[in-house]
Amino acid sequence: MKSTTHRYFLTLRLIALTTGEDVRWTSTREIISGLRSAGYDCTVRTVQRDLRALADDFCLTVRKSKGRLYEWARHKPLEAV
Repeated sequence: MKSTTHRYFLTLRLIALTTGEDVRWTSTREIISGLRSAGYDCTVRTVQRDLRALADDFCLTVRKSKGRLYEWARHKPLEAV
């Protein structure tokens, strides 16, 4: 059985890093696809709960559109993570 902690770290790794003005949002669907490729069978709701739990501690920004999109917050340095 795979651990929740490992799933959290993998989720964070799946969120695209951006530099400067090049904004790259990562969708919930892309995260689910990456997790499934790694052997995790998780639902959309599981990933949404995980991202909500990780957002503040790991400087994530969420944008709501037709789905939810995530990126690393540009106003906080990634080194602080």
